[in-house]
Amino acid sequence: MSTIEEIQAELRALTEQEDEINESLDALLQERGVLEDQLASLHKLMPNLGLIHNDAKQLTGMISFTSQLADNVSGKVRQLDLAKSRVLAASLRVEDVLDLKFCTEGVQTALHEESYEKAAALIHRFLSMDEAVLQLSEDAAEGSSLKQSFTTLHEAAAKLRSLTHSKFDSAVNSGDVASVERFFKIFPLLGIKEEGLTKFAKWQSAQTSTQIEV
Repeated sequence: MSTIEEIQAELRALTEQEDEINESLDALLQERGVLEDQLASLHKLMPNLGLIHNDAKQLTGMISFTSQLADNVSGKVRQLDLAKSRVLAASLRVEDVLDLKFCTEGVQTALHEESYEKAAALIHRFLSMDEAVLQLSEDAAEGSSLKQSFTTLHEAAAKLRSLTHSKFDSAVNSGDVASVERFFKIFPLLGIKEEGLTKFAKWQSAQTSTQIEV
């Protein structure tokens, strides 16, 4: 800078830089005021933040307690459902045992009176029971009684199946249509539906052939 012009130019540049710096400082000072106001507001909120923190802790505790309570209730509900299922199973078993005894007593009387439909209905009722479950769950005190009932009913079923075959064949041979239809209806009740259908189909076929010949 050897001339006055250069010195003046440099001075102007420095002045402009100084003005820019002053403007920046003013802006910073203004922002500082805003920040101080915000900080003051935060200080005022501090007590409330503490309360909010305490409330949050209490709420967390309540949620944890509620969750534990729900788990306990759920566990008790499961226990209750299990107990109910056991009671229901026991109730059904008692009903099956009573049915078994009813069938045992009734089937012998029905066979003696030649009430084959009634006897077949009782056998059908017996066959619908879950014999394996009854045997597995039988009490020691009633074990022999149940076994005797099973034996009696199985023997009665075998006897009635044999009688049904015999009576059906006799009815066919004698041309007793009413008896043919009567004993045909008994086959399904004894668990031998297919055998009954086979016999009935043969009888119908023979009837048709006879009608054609006539």
